[in-house]
Amino acid sequence: MYDYENLLRLKLPLNRKSTCTNKPNAYGHKLLDFCRKNNVYIINGRAGKDRFLGERTCKDLTTIDYCLCSSNLLSCVSDFEIKEYSPIFSDFHRQLHLTLNCWKASKSSDEVNLLAKNDNNRSRRWNAKKCDEFVNNLVEDDMFFELNFMIEELDSQSSPNTEIDTANINSVVDKICLLFNKTAKSTFGIIRPNIKYNNRNVHRPWFDKTCEKKRRLFHKARKSYNRFKNKANRTCLSVASRNYKSAMDTSFKQYQDKITSDLRTSSKSDTKKFWNILNRCTEKSGQSIKASIAELYNYFKEMNEVEEEVIETDVNLDGVNLEDNNEILNAPLSQTEIENVILNLHNEKASGIDNLTNEDIKYTMHIMIPLYVKLFNFIFDRGIVPEIWSVGIINPVF
Repeated sequence: MYDYENLLRLKLPLNRKSTCTNKPNAYGHKLLDFCRKNNVYIINGRAGKDRFLGERTCKDLTTIDYCLCSSNLLSCVSDFEIKEYSPIFSDFHRQLHLTLNCWKASKSSDEVNLLAKNDNNRSRRWNAKKCDEFVNNLVEDDMFFELNFMIEELDSQSSPNTEIDTANINSVVDKICLLFNKTAKSTFGIIRPNIKYNNRNVHRPWFDKTCEKKRRLFHKARKSYNRFKNKANRTCLSVASRNYKSAMDTSFKQYQDKITSDLRTSSKSDTKKFWNILNRCTEKSGQSIKASIAELYNYFKEMNEVEEEVIETDVNLDGVNLEDNNEILNAPLSQTEIENVILNLHNEKASGIDNLTNEDIKYTMHIMIPLYVKLFNFIFDRGIVPEIWSVGIINPVF
């Protein structure tokens, strides 16, 4: 099947319409030649509300703004329209409005489980006043009685002849995380997204009353022009749009100057105020930079590449009893060692993807320590690390 037959299958005309009567210039011929060689089609005058119309896009005199699309993507185009001229967006060009039908790809089971562990309904921050309540809720939970069964699962694999079961150790760690998260939510409550609908200018603090007044005049002029499209209304729309744009530029410049002045003043006198201003200016509404795994890998790989000369040195092991050292290093982890490590954990630290905090571990140590001893000795002897411990949350800053 030829490529152009996809247009016939979608009932799209091969010959597109256009109200522009000007002849193509050199750039126009280059565009047509590009479309012919790459099987790309111009949507103007061929699809959506602009079908069989071919509206002009520049000064109502000519068409120089085009939307290009391959034949395979044409099936996703549900609408195409050339909007009315609005001076607030451009001095000469009209907006091209394209609507696509997209299908969201289904997530794999691993991705669904990972997202379920890192859901938005996180528990509130640790509250020391509710420490006893947290411990009581943990003990009274039905899942707490499964701890003995967890210990038996670890004991069943403690024998050297037993085959290594990675899924078993993962299930034990997942149950511990689920128990802590469930108890934290029931004790401290859940943080839900705070959605505000009325405050439009929360991320535009520079948008003052003058801008609002000019915006109302602009909308009024645009409605008048859409109702009666004559030369007088178009002139009023052009003047209102320029005034609105000028008011926003002036207000934004004044806001930037004030922020710069406040930062310089508070940088030496009031450090807390300085960082509050800086954090407020760098906040973005719902935006995040997402880097791929390959980009992060290459970034850290190049950052850690250091050319060093390898110098071979002979190590003198005379007088060192390797058998005694191996016996000390390979000795099982004791309960005292694990308790000392837990007591040295710092409070008020960010949690990982499992949502466990250091306070969860420290204040329930006397209850969970038997399981911790079994768990870490099993990991130490078999060399099995739970998969969730290998997943981290990385926010790139480059």
